[in-house]
Amino acid sequence: MIKRQSTIYDKKFFYLLFVCIASALGGLLFGIDMLVVGGTISQVTAQYQLSPGQVGWFVSSALAGCLLGSLISGVISDKIGRKKPLIIAAIFALVSVVGCVFANSFTALTIARLIGGFGIGIATMVSPLYISEMSPAKHRGKLTSLFQLAITVGIVIAIGFNAFIVNNAVNAVSSGSFFDQLFIEEMWRGMFAVELIPALLFLIICSIFPESPRWLIKEGREQEARTVLCKVLNEVEAEHSITDCKAAMEEENKGTYKELFTHAGKKKALYIALFLSVVSEWSGITAVFYYGSTMIEEALGQGGALDGFTIIAIINVLFTILSIFMIDLLGRKKLLFIGTLGCVSALVLLSIMIDDPTTSGPTLILLFSFFVASFATAIGGVKFTVSAEIFPASIRARAMALTTAAVWIQGTIINAFVPTFIESFSTGSLFLLFAVILSTQFIFIVKVMPETANRTLEDIENEILGSTC
Repeated sequence: MIKRQSTIYDKKFFYLLFVCIASALGGLLFGIDMLVVGGTISQVTAQYQLSPGQVGWFVSSALAGCLLGSLISGVISDKIGRKKPLIIAAIFALVSVVGCVFANSFTALTIARLIGGFGIGIATMVSPLYISEMSPAKHRGKLTSLFQLAITVGIVIAIGFNAFIVNNAVNAVSSGSFFDQLFIEEMWRGMFAVELIPALLFLIICSIFPESPRWLIKEGREQEARTVLCKVLNEVEAEHSITDCKAAMEEENKGTYKELFTHAGKKKALYIALFLSVVSEWSGITAVFYYGSTMIEEALGQGGALDGFTIIAIINVLFTILSIFMIDLLGRKKLLFIGTLGCVSALVLLSIMIDDPTTSGPTLILLFSFFVASFATAIGGVKFTVSAEIFPASIRARAMALTTAAVWIQGTIINAFVPTFIESFSTGSLFLLFAVILSTQFIFIVKVMPETANRTLEDIENEILGSTC
């Protein structure tokens, strides 16, 4: 009898795992897009004779689309559920892939990237939301982290595919066909094509997995929610989940945006979440992934740069997995302090060495790897975890929408201005700027940030709400 219960539980868990992995494919698309564009910058710049400002817009156009998508994702996910927005996101991603591959002008290319970013913006908001609403409390943290892990896996896929195209194009025989031009004469088109299969897979799977039980309960469709919950929980757990969900909804309906700016404790919580979100972007992490391969190209050539960034991307995956275990073991503050120290050290070294013509490509790869490992172990995960923990249930969704929008705004600004900044100053000056900004996080960790590890959400809420500053 015990063995049979275990088997039933295993089947339920594996079904839950499948659904969560399927939803996390939205993160895979974001990771792929982030790194695909890095491998295309030099080619697209040469083909369309882009100015530094246009290069910045080429890179950040997808991020601008992400911002727009994330801003409307909360409204549409409340109106039509969690499943349908993910289907819409997959369709936008597919349209973007086709648009990028067949773009006949720089304007068409950036419009296609804007469309893709719009879909990714929806997915990056709704996918983690869907996972958290499908998952039992005992598995929620691990399963929600699948989204961040999917981003890092997407980065590996994109860099590996880019490297494959570059390394094999030199051996291809020109036939004059469209596909010859696609993969050889204009390799950047082939690089964008890598998103086709994940986007198509995302669309198919999103069409078959169930709607969020939490949204179904909100819409008064309790029996449908019960059916979904019974696929991942036993009947007693499903009933408790429905009861808890109703209670949480009553609490959430009491919250308003105004509270975030008028209540002292909630203002402090918003400040903490915004600081972590904004400063993490100004660490330069997206600039490294978008422009790092171009920086290394000068030393190793395009093929060598892509091979080097494949190593960096794998390190990103491994240390993201490590962070899942370390974040509770060391605590949020200690882990963040260590990660910030590692990132600042790497940035300072890069600011000194990256403009030195005697610095070798392998040395740059080592420094970028050190930076990415430090970020993945701490900053990347801590900002999302703490932001989800410090807000009361009544305003958590609204506050998270603001902090997510802040991330996209910073990413758009940073990656649009990077080429112009480098041209006006230097690459070393850019990394020094990132180091100075990120250094402010040391003071924040010691003086402001609360420790939330191994504490109940109620304890954290009481501390934050009791704040007078």
